[in-house]
Amino acid sequence: GKFQWEVPEELEFKAYLLIEQLDTSGSGGCSFDGGTANSVTIGAEELPCNWLASDLSVNVSTKFTFHNGGLVGMAGAFEFAEGGISFESFEIPDLAAAVAFGLQENYLSASVRAIFSGSEVAGGVFFGRTCTLDPIEMIDPQVAGVLGAPPFSGAYVYGEAWIPIVDFGCVFNVAAGVGAGAFYFVEGPTYGAKILLGAKGEALCVVTIRGEISMVGVKSGGELSASGQGKLSGKAGACPFCVKFNKTVTATFKNGRWDVDY
Repeated sequence: GKFQWEVPEELEFKAYLLIEQLDTSGSGGCSFDGGTANSVTIGAEELPCNWLASDLSVNVSTKFTFHNGGLVGMAGAFEFAEGGISFESFEIPDLAAAVAFGLQENYLSASVRAIFSGSEVAGGVFFGRTCTLDPIEMIDPQVAGVLGAPPFSGAYVYGEAWIPIVDFGCVFNVAAGVGAGAFYFVEGPTYGAKILLGAKGEALCVVTIRGEISMVGVKSGGELSASGQGKLSGKAGACPFCVKFNKTVTATFKNGRWDVDY
């Protein structure tokens, strides 16, 4: 539903209630001993947070799991939907976090991106056990896309930085980016790594270009697979009369074969 409150000023947001009956047989240890189980999720999307920043809106949700009439699990998540937070010389455009406690799921997941003095840093962590890919996908969809079916018990850590190499303002500037991460999960066992390399620059205040490539390699049991994505984007001229271009290449390796999609 779409709701509008006066608290005391006008506040408008989308909210939802989701009730699910779970399959008690489950899979991979995410099961219940007979009877029925239910999860109740309550959330709000694009909720304005004008008290933090004028253009900031967030998505929030909380989930409760019940079995045999009792509460057996609870979880919550928070992420920026639009906008960001600025504090004088630095800005936080992306922030997300999730946590769960219960008989089957216990985890902490978080990611953040910050920009300050021409530099950009980002990082993400996951620790614990999850019965879905949601908390991993929230911090890194690329890694979640190669992991396979849950549950997963283990950890994932990733860090990334973009550092100016030459900076003469919009007349001419060049920056380089590098990122690295690793993960290990007991199931499988599953382990792997992620790496990112990139560069971006601007010239004469009218031409900008950015290119990056990231690869994720994973080994689960005796099977090796990999996924990679390269992006190239840029702009020439002053908008709205500028010329923009954007190109993405995705490559996957599975069952001994490469598949490339342009």
